[in-house]
Amino acid sequence: MSDVREPTGSERPPADAPAGAHTATAEPPGVARYDRAVAHAEAGRLSEAAALFEELAGGADPRERARAALGLAVVRHDQGDPEAARLADELAIGTGDPEFAPRAACHLAVCREQAGDPEGARAAWHRVLDFERSPYAGIAHRGLAAIAAAAGEHDQARRHWQDAIDTGDPEALVPAAQDLAQHHLDRGDPERACQVLELALRGADDPGLRAVLAIGRLEQAIAALAGAGERGLPDAGRGGLPLAVELLGRLLPLRGRAEEAADVWRAGLGHPDPGVAAEVRARLRRGFPVDPGAGGAAGPGPAVWWEEYLESAVAHDRLPVLADEAFAALDRVCAALAAEGGAASGAAAAAEVTAAYGWGGALAASVADRSERPGASAGGRD
Repeated sequence: MSDVREPTGSERPPADAPAGAHTATAEPPGVARYDRAVAHAEAGRLSEAAALFEELAGGADPRERARAALGLAVVRHDQGDPEAARLADELAIGTGDPEFAPRAACHLAVCREQAGDPEGARAAWHRVLDFERSPYAGIAHRGLAAIAAAAGEHDQARRHWQDAIDTGDPEALVPAAQDLAQHHLDRGDPERACQVLELALRGADDPGLRAVLAIGRLEQAIAALAGAGERGLPDAGRGGLPLAVELLGRLLPLRGRAEEAADVWRAGLGHPDPGVAAEVRARLRRGFPVDPGAGGAAGPGPAVWWEEYLESAVAHDRLPVLADEAFAALDRVCAALAAEGGAASGAAAAAEVTAAYGWGGALAASVADRSERPGASAGGRD
């Protein structure tokens, strides 16, 4: 019930009041009953809370009516009575109280959103904005931006996100800036996204904003590198074009664009200048063994039959998939050897070969486990 009960200045004793001065006899009328209503609501006694809130909502003081009506709206919503909740919100809004009326409009907007009524929510958010200098303006603009974005009204969405940022309220500024920046990123405009975030960071130094800013700058780097690759660089010996190909090839997958990365690698490997193509291949093979296959000759091209599959896996950002396939196949081959009665020597030879690798022990244990299982089959992955 914390969204109902927020002590205000009128409920607190003066700073110079003697201890114990803020007693039940000194409280404004209805405060004690309001507190009891809140206690009932927080304890789950919704019927008792509703009865008290309803009684207080019929009082003479506009502020107390607004506060009690908002409490009643929250309780009625929790009771599963949206129409009664709406009527209570309307009662609170109608008081015009500068605090509880806009809060009731916020509550009404959220309820309409939950009910699947975006137009009703839109109208309620606009009612929040009708209150001059409302402390909930930022929240309202965010709500309106979300509704507009969902409806494809992108210009309106951008305006409302910017208005939420301009309120300066950190609770609205940070998420609105993230939403607006993400909107620009989704539309391929990282420069505008970064501008939004840099301005927002002046008002709130938030780690979430910095994280999105880093993504925006990454997208800017990708765009700049793509432009360099399209124009080409005259001096490939300085690593210009091959470096751009490698950076793009390795950065694009970080943004979920693995197929574009593969296209970049493919274009670099097929470059008409043999020197550029060789440098791109060397960069693609960064981290590959110098002596592939424990005996193959090192060089710019594939030295053993599986090298081309390794290169393709790196270019398509699928190296973990290839490794999984290789280990699964090896496991099944060794299990098949062990399952053959006359192939004991073959299985032993396979175990001896694989024992030299870091994963050899795990493979041997898997093969042994398969061979001990009655009717175990080597045909599929377990």
